[in-house]
Amino acid sequence: MLLSLAAIHGAMYNSSRMFCRGRRRNWRGTAGRRHGSDTPRSAIDEAYNTFYEFLPLLTSTFTTIDIAQELGEPGAVVVAERIVRVQDPNRRQKNRVDFFCYKTNGDVVRYHPGTTARTSMKPHHMHFGSLRFSVRDAALEGVGAALHKKPPGMVALESASPRAGGSHPGFASPSVRTDLLLATPAHLEQLCTYDVHCVNWGLVCEELRLLPNGDRTVDWSDGSIFPWWVWLANTGKVRDVVNDGISHVEVSVMGGLKFVVVHSVGGRFELYSKANGDMACRPTPQKYARR
Repeated sequence: MLLSLAAIHGAMYNSSRMFCRGRRRNWRGTAGRRHGSDTPRSAIDEAYNTFYEFLPLLTSTFTTIDIAQELGEPGAVVVAERIVRVQDPNRRQKNRVDFFCYKTNGDVVRYHPGTTARTSMKPHHMHFGSLRFSVRDAALEGVGAALHKKPPGMVALESASPRAGGSHPGFASPSVRTDLLLATPAHLEQLCTYDVHCVNWGLVCEELRLLPNGDRTVDWSDGSIFPWWVWLANTGKVRDVVNDGISHVEVSVMGGLKFVVVHSVGGRFELYSKANGDMACRPTPQKYARR
């Protein structure tokens, strides 16, 4: 059976299990609800407000309409899921929640209905074989939890080597496996614009602030601590740092200064915060011109 179908099965299984558990725990709070959501927007609000703790959930469990049909994805299985690596700035202390449409051809499409067509997020298509998430992780947790969990280069390596484990010694040092690019411009261009805007320099600064004082270096390459490639997909100076690809990322504390070190095809760059909070880079990267 195709791995894409395994991912769908895993997501659906977790959805049903979590819904049943949530229904038991909150029966008094939900028993009085006579009707489910009757529009895509009210359904997304319901996912945030009532069922957030129990996501992922099949939308059919809390709506009275065919969400797939409403979204223009007839026949798709639609699941409300949290995107674990992306916070929603409009919903305090909550992750982004989107509708994930699982299609029979293995594609997955993200939707976030607004109050009007203009305020709705443009559908984000993730075709079968996408490197934005690991199919193996999605089969266990759903795409929302697997999204941005590992850098695209690691996902590609995992896809090429099904028996590969979650830990790759080659990522431990920039002097090892420098031929492997963890993220390239082609990878970054496929990311959802909303995610790129949300995973920003402010979040990086918060991670740096949490680092203990005292000289040290922490490897960020495998993405387990922070989805650095989503942040580096921004345009401007960080885009020039990326150049034709990134092989290694780490954070360092040295002489009281905390900074991110990016090893790319263009060289080694240190990104740090100026006194006013703006990002600075040393050395200054050359203007990137894609070959």
